[in-house]
Amino acid sequence: MLLSTLAAGGAAAGCGSDDGVVTAPATTAAASVPALTPAPAPTATATTPGATSPAATTPTATTGVPTQEGQQGTGETGPGGGGDEEAARVPAAFAVSAGAISPARITLPAFLTIALSVTAQRAPATVTLALPSGQRTLRIAAGGTARRRLTGLRPGDYAVTVAGGSHAVLHVVAGGAPGP
Repeated sequence: MLLSTLAAGGAAAGCGSDDGVVTAPATTAAASVPALTPAPAPTATATTPGATSPAATTPTATTGVPTQEGQQGTGETGPGGGGDEEAARVPAAFAVSAGAISPARITLPAFLTIALSVTAQRAPATVTLALPSGQRTLRIAAGGTARRRLTGLRPGDYAVTVAGGSHAVLHVVAGGAPGP
């Protein structure tokens, strides 16, 4: 009786299964053989060519806030991730025409990067910037624009002078709103 039960169980185990694991059919044993206990089935992981095993994957840090499908993350998890930040920039644009510069004054917040541009509208112009680090001279072709980034300016007035005497002021303030 024991042998027929083992043989029936072995025949059932020998059938193919959906998990991809195939076992060999059991053989008939003599009556003197003690009852066999089934060995634990080996755990097999189906892999496809080019797939990595779970142990070979790289862990990913998360913020704990789930994103919905189709949504892109923001901040450090958004496009570019960490390190793609750029300093805040404030534009300041002057125009030189017939030796005169306008506007006469541009107010800017302190310590932000200033994206300065000076355009010579009709004739070439030479413009001098009086900065704490020293004077900077911009030579601009007729119809051209010179651009400079100024960083870390403290509150104060900084002269922008056109060769020939006309001048304007970069008025840098603590706080305040930028504008002409």
